[in-house]
Amino acid sequence: MNTIFHKLTLAKIHLITLLFLGFFASSNALAQCGFQATCPNTDYLNFGMGSNTDAASIEYDNFISSFHTTVVRTAQGSYKVWGETSSNDGTTELLAPTLINSSNFPALTGTILKAHLGSSSVYSSTASGSGVQGIVLTTTGLFAWGSEGAVIHPNLTSSTTFQKLTINGNNQGLPSGVTPTDVKMLFVTNETIALTTCLGNVYVLTLNGANTGRGLTGVL
Repeated sequence: MNTIFHKLTLAKIHLITLLFLGFFASSNALAQCGFQATCPNTDYLNFGMGSNTDAASIEYDNFISSFHTTVVRTAQGSYKVWGETSSNDGTTELLAPTLINSSNFPALTGTILKAHLGSSSVYSSTASGSGVQGIVLTTTGLFAWGSEGAVIHPNLTSSTTFQKLTINGNNQGLPSGVTPTDVKMLFVTNETIALTTCLGNVYVLTLNGANTGRGLTGVL
């Protein structure tokens, strides 16, 4: 069972940063008003097709889809989600873009900094069937909801319902020494979360041994 973040080496940091630069594209410009900043040099206007190659100031995590679910950041800095099993209970659908706030997701605390999605479409040792799991980072830490085991080990969640995460004893769900506003990028995919900090450090929480950068194999 893997329930701790693994820190990657400098070479892997450079590779992941280059990969992330190609993930997001948009022709619209976002105003900075209403955004909760993480890294001090982030430029919320430097994103998508209008962005440059300055990895230190470019902004990520604006429009994410996985399986049959989508989450977007609005021009006001809030997040909306819709699609399959995206409601608070993690099992029913939202048929229209819905604000991720404490009214719609009662366990939510803090101001949302990042939101992402990951999915599983085949049976594995940790997730049966198909589904999507959402991950939200706020100023109070990490939250998850949806299909258990699609992204993080099912032992880290108590149900499909939107909930706060405690990982390796840290009630913010983050690597030791990392605070929510230290996170530059939050990337989520099948059975894996990757965090890049403002200092350029990369941490991975994964069920796939090969993703740890430590020569491991198989399901953790």
